[in-house]
Amino acid sequence: MEDQKKAYQIFSSFKQQYYDESDAKTGLGSSTGILNMDEDIKIIIQRLNKKSKKTTTTRVKALQQLQEILATKDAAYIERFLKLFIILYEKILMGEIDTKVLLELHRAMALIMAKNIKEVQRNFAAIFPLLYFATFDPNPEISALSRANLKLALKDEAKLVKAVYMFREKTREVVGKIVRGDEAFIKEVSVYDEKEINDIIQVKLLAIAFNFTSNILKLSHEMSDDEREQVCAGLIQTVCADEKDTQRIIALFNAHKQSHVIRAAIVNFFSKLFALDYARYLDKKQVKLIMTAFVVHNLHDDNMGAQKYYWEEGFVLEMLRQGKAYGIDVLSLEGQLTELVKTSGFAAGEAYYKSLSELVDVILADKIR
Repeated sequence: MEDQKKAYQIFSSFKQQYYDESDAKTGLGSSTGILNMDEDIKIIIQRLNKKSKKTTTTRVKALQQLQEILATKDAAYIERFLKLFIILYEKILMGEIDTKVLLELHRAMALIMAKNIKEVQRNFAAIFPLLYFATFDPNPEISALSRANLKLALKDEAKLVKAVYMFREKTREVVGKIVRGDEAFIKEVSVYDEKEINDIIQVKLLAIAFNFTSNILKLSHEMSDDEREQVCAGLIQTVCADEKDTQRIIALFNAHKQSHVIRAAIVNFFSKLFALDYARYLDKKQVKLIMTAFVVHNLHDDNMGAQKYYWEEGFVLEMLRQGKAYGIDVLSLEGQLTELVKTSGFAAGEAYYKSLSELVDVILADKIR
């Protein structure tokens, strides 16, 4: 067993749990364990584990070869291989930026499902949050393939809400590692040596994580009150537990002025938080921080399209409503807004106003109850 471990060091950057658990539990050292997979599979895993952007083509070919091998295997082989593949799937999903590599990864997952869907469903607690997360990839081809995989696994799309509730803990874990910038997790899943590439990947993951979380908040309204409380309270605490977390998200928003993707994702998250009445999980200081950052400071943004997005999506209106509910002086906020923007156009419902001051007057007089 020790020799096998030494010979198979390519697993060391994946999950140490496979070495820590007993043979009886994992079957690692048995004739059917993952340490005794075909030599071709071992070589493929080794190629996938190589770092640097120069090996992107190698990873694409390795995943294609993996599919060719798996296509010849039976359901029993897939059963033995699945736990390893889940580790591989998470690593590439979270650490890869290349579209071709990610497409081949999702095609490999589709093949595994076709070969042994029952084993996939038996391991669904580990697989579902990753499958669901992948559906929010900004690349439409990747997200479409991911949605097809999720649909295949669920069989019935109506089961999505139930799955979100059942696997809420793993979902919180996935979101938390990304949003909080877990250094150990980032190092573990990284497939590139280049810092600039890893930074780009982190921005992409953050955008996906905030959109992913927003979607769960929206879906939660199809749950019972008790289920909704368990899902949303925990998820919001993971993302935005206190004033420090709120400041961190605002700093992230301010640091990416040229990235509409990440900024829109953060705004989308807070918009859902307020529109769906989940601001009750925040304290007054957090609400005031958010209002100041997104209702006032975003108006300095050179991107007028982004400014109009905040207003037209009802985000600012909802913030003003919530601010009044929390006892925040929205009238003084009106003065700040009016001072910041004098002549830009803003929308409210179907009406369009030439000045922000005029719009704020309408909002304060007619909209806030």
